[in-house]
Amino acid sequence: MPESRGINGTQMSSFTIYDNALTGMDNVNFDAFGLSYSGESLAIIDNSIPGQVTYSVFGNKSVDTFVVDYSTISGGFVIDDIVATYGGILSFEAHNVGAFVTATQIANNDLFSSIPLDGFNTFNGNSYNDVINAGAGNDAVYGNDGNDSIFGGEGDDYLDGGAGIDVLYGGWGNDTFVFDDPSDQFSDDGGVDTLIVTYNNAELPDGPNWIENLLFAGEGNFTGRGNALGNMILGGAGRDVIYGNGGDDLLVGEGGNDVLIGGKGKDTFVFDAALGTAKTDRKVNFDTIKDFKVTDDTIWLETAVFRKLTKSGTLSKSYFTIGAAAKDKNDYIVYDSKKGILYYDADGSGRGQAIEFAQLSKNLKMTNKDFYVL
Repeated sequence: MPESRGINGTQMSSFTIYDNALTGMDNVNFDAFGLSYSGESLAIIDNSIPGQVTYSVFGNKSVDTFVVDYSTISGGFVIDDIVATYGGILSFEAHNVGAFVTATQIANNDLFSSIPLDGFNTFNGNSYNDVINAGAGNDAVYGNDGNDSIFGGEGDDYLDGGAGIDVLYGGWGNDTFVFDDPSDQFSDDGGVDTLIVTYNNAELPDGPNWIENLLFAGEGNFTGRGNALGNMILGGAGRDVIYGNGGDDLLVGEGGNDVLIGGKGKDTFVFDAALGTAKTDRKVNFDTIKDFKVTDDTIWLETAVFRKLTKSGTLSKSYFTIGAAAKDKNDYIVYDSKKGILYYDADGSGRGQAIEFAQLSKNLKMTNKDFYVL
């Protein structure tokens, strides 16, 4: 007959369950008042103060399930280590609770079979091939090493497979996918989604699975291409080439001397990187817009960079002029139509030298309405 034991957890901030000796399927159930265990039937009463409590669970040779239900108590807890040993597979389920989970591997195990976590959760996989089911809620899941399969479920999820060739399933919601390898794959059911890549050449696919935004988080020069949707594409610190392609796109070169091509649609080009000086301007964060259209496109200027532009909204008419130089003291943005160069002149017609910050086509019929101040 199974033996039952109880442990009072009033002052307890952590506990550990070891199940290395048993075989077969075992279940651990925790409901905020107690923990029951079938097999040897271990019961632990946890009346600790709501907050961060650490549990370590070590599985056996077969299949174990660890179930947590915190529906009757406020606060949260941390699952510090969940380990399936000797080739066993451990399944973790959490309900009505925010959990931070770190998976630890110690012996002969391939993966966690499935880890459904309802609510807001953070999960870290291990160096093996993990299969992680985050469930409903806004989750952050990190597969780390291995070829992982990660299911975000409903909610706005952040899914990072880490090293290896990973498959990320976003589900419904505004999801973020992190790709460390061009062979990584994704699937999504809807929402405004973002792809973050660390490699140097990426293109957003055209349906049936759409991603709207593309961000480069790697090093070196980046080439990024959008799809038929309205995309937001952000480069990095290198010499990037960014294509919006179809749709109304927002292109941000960030640092470096970048080339921006909006393509079809009403596109926006953002200048928010620190400018150089009059001596170094074309060498520091000087971008080229290949296809600026005055009838459709807009240039956004960040006030933290263009500090004389203190009022958000459409650029003031008095702040813009066309010519080789500023004509009065508040001509801060100058378009040289003969050269196609945009200048920022912090003191207008004063003695300070203007700084070149962008190359456009020549002879454009530009006005102040082509600029928006952030």
